[in-house]
Amino acid sequence: MAATHPLDTICKLLDLSPRRVQQLSKEGIIPKAERGRYELVPAVRGYIHYLKERSVTGDVKEGDNIVSFDEARRRKLTAEAELAELDLSKEQGSVVSIEQTEKMWTGVLAAVRAKFLSLPTNLSSIVATEADQKICKDILSKGVEAALTELSQIEIRPETEDSSSGDKIAKEDGTTTEGDRKPVGRRKKKAKS
Repeated sequence: MAATHPLDTICKLLDLSPRRVQQLSKEGIIPKAERGRYELVPAVRGYIHYLKERSVTGDVKEGDNIVSFDEARRRKLTAEAELAELDLSKEQGSVVSIEQTEKMWTGVLAAVRAKFLSLPTNLSSIVATEADQKICKDILSKGVEAALTELSQIEIRPETEDSSSGDKIAKEDGTTTEGDRKPVGRRKKKAKS
């Protein structure tokens, strides 16, 4: 799937206002990939084709942003160079897609959620035996600190083609282990028949 870019990027690249880009999109000149996002190369090609047609027919309206053919060619080359740099950055691993980032953070947030939902189960039996509020607070604080320390060991890396889909958690020795997929929370009560 080709990368898409927001309206602002297309506006800057083509030196057009957001409204003008939207008008050209409605006219079918600049193809829209999804709501508010455009593929870079088709957008540039569509606009260049539009400018070529207008220069041949002389169809110029008042308020149009007229660009010379050389300027349009320069913009196209600049856009293609930026696209090539972006692709190279992706290959080198210095850029991560939005989908990968979302997937990574979903995993991290799931681990945080699971860890904190397990705190009451893990600490309730210990706290229940204490009568002193200060000791209860210390036990809970230490439990939260231990959970946060464990969560800080999660290694966040984008998935590569050869990596597995399991959650990987970094151990202190630098290796990683697959995250467990055990259910969290209370068991559901069976319905009485």
